[in-house]
Amino acid sequence: AYDCARTAVRLGAASVDVCCLEAEDVMTSTPEEREEAAEEGVVLHDAYAFNSIDESAERPGLVGGMTIQKIKRFYFDENHRAVTELVEGSELTLPADYVIFAVGQKPEDTPGMGLELTHGPYVVAGKGMETSEEGVFAAGDDVTGTKSVIGAIAQGRDAASSIDRFLGGDGDISEVLLEPEVAPARIGRADEGFYSTQTQPEFAPADQRRGSFEPFECPFSEDEAKFEASRCLQCDLRLQLATPRLWNEY
Repeated sequence: AYDCARTAVRLGAASVDVCCLEAEDVMTSTPEEREEAAEEGVVLHDAYAFNSIDESAERPGLVGGMTIQKIKRFYFDENHRAVTELVEGSELTLPADYVIFAVGQKPEDTPGMGLELTHGPYVVAGKGMETSEEGVFAAGDDVTGTKSVIGAIAQGRDAASSIDRFLGGDGDISEVLLEPEVAPARIGRADEGFYSTQTQPEFAPADQRRGSFEPFECPFSEDEAKFEASRCLQCDLRLQLATPRLWNEY
């Protein structure tokens, strides 16, 4: 939804409102995303249900606004059906020329691929990510729907292994690119402020972001990049730590 809202801002919308069923503290958008959008003029209406899309009085047949109503309580009953309790008298009509429902994403071209599908446009794939067409493999959101990048990469590796076997290999796609490094036994004391200070990226002002699709997060300077890289939480010493023993193990 925020992708749509911020794109509308960049395309010249005079005003943009975001309405959602969830309260702000449980929305899946990030706080940074909401803050940046607010700086660009996007107004959030959280915990609202959608009552109606209203016709324009001046332009019959076209959108004139949308009426929403505050949610008192939202839950699923014993039959797993959504139940929405609304606050009486809390209706709010927002003037609008366009209403965009941003309710998720799905594959667009899979119906024309000649593959077995499930739940609409999603490709059926087996344990080795093989599809109904021999020699064709699928992975990621086309199979599972919108999930994590990590999950898509894992499926991609499974598919690569299956492809290797299909082409006559043994399915082993592991590869050692570098000689293993031996971590020092002692890393010493961190400089004062090492763990407490974080370098935040700078952003272009909101008035410059509004009319442009150019990247607005400014890159780190060389010194800033080195400092942030040095704060990386990965520490190979963790592999050398012994499990603490309980008193009865001594």
